[in-house]
Amino acid sequence: MKAVFRFALAALVAGLSMAIAADSRAEMTLAEKPSDFRPGKTVVPIYRQYLGMAYTTWAVAVESADGTARKIYFETNEKAVNKGMLTLTCGDPFALTYEKYGWGKFGDAGSRQTVQLGETDILSWREERFEPLMGEDLPYEAYVVARFLACGAAG
Repeated sequence: MKAVFRFALAALVAGLSMAIAADSRAEMTLAEKPSDFRPGKTVVPIYRQYLGMAYTTWAVAVESADGTARKIYFETNEKAVNKGMLTLTCGDPFALTYEKYGWGKFGDAGSRQTVQLGETDILSWREERFEPLMGEDLPYEAYVVARFLACGAAG
């Protein structure tokens, strides 16, 4: 089942990449909603994660873009409660900083946990075997969608 889902996700990302490459005017419109944790901030729901008898919806917002560097804010506030920031470089899929705040206040240094991921870590995360991001953390599939939204086909 997971292999089928991953194949479908890969096909979706590939299809979106081809559509954008084929038509530079292509625009993807997703419904925005107010952030549950940051007043005045809007986020885009991108992924529904099944967590045993319930679902939680992950939402993101591109916080900043400087050259190929991106900061992506993420949050969920349903079955799971988490929020944080992904720092990545478009074109380098194996360099990622993942900051999470869990139940704490976003931006509070005392609540922040930082995880640096390299190639081996990201590949383990993809296979749901990376211990620091197990449980109620952003799933790898949501990261792939967030990365695509922030970087486009250059990912």
